[in-house]
Amino acid sequence: MEPERTTIAEQPDAPASLAAAEARVRRETLLYRITTAVRESLELNEVLETTVTTIGRSLDLCRCYVAFVDKQRQVVRVAHEYHVPEVGSTLGDFGMGSYGGGLLEVMEGGEIFAVDDVSTDPRVGPFRDRILSPLGVKSLMYVPVLQDRRLVAVIGYSTVRAVRHWTGEEKELAR
Repeated sequence: MEPERTTIAEQPDAPASLAAAEARVRRETLLYRITTAVRESLELNEVLETTVTTIGRSLDLCRCYVAFVDKQRQVVRVAHEYHVPEVGSTLGDFGMGSYGGGLLEVMEGGEIFAVDDVSTDPRVGPFRDRILSPLGVKSLMYVPVLQDRRLVAVIGYSTVRAVRHWTGEEKELAR
């Protein structure tokens, strides 16, 4: 007697396996685009511009940027940015004191700071009214860039069109 055969789609764990495979393909495609850009140009500004543009478009973000942390001047400088046409730019300096100490502690610890809904998350209370609301931010994710265990930059992701739940896949990709 021959064993019963089933297709992959008929297996009980098929949807999860397929979703995981699709996530891997998206992640690998994004990383390929970024590494290709790095190989094509060793000019840092060009690499950073390409990186934020690639991430922003691939993840359907409203904004994606690199902000450098200048502790001596007590500012965070958004130096490279992708944004959709209907969203204004955030290029420039933001005072570190505006963010409150809690955020900086999290970032200095190397942890990703993800907020699905800035209107309800108490962690963004110190800077919601001064920074996020005027920019129309509904969801955000800040990814720390550490050098010798020191916070030197942040890669920021944000949406203004709608609240967004940041998935585990997106957080893993950000690392």
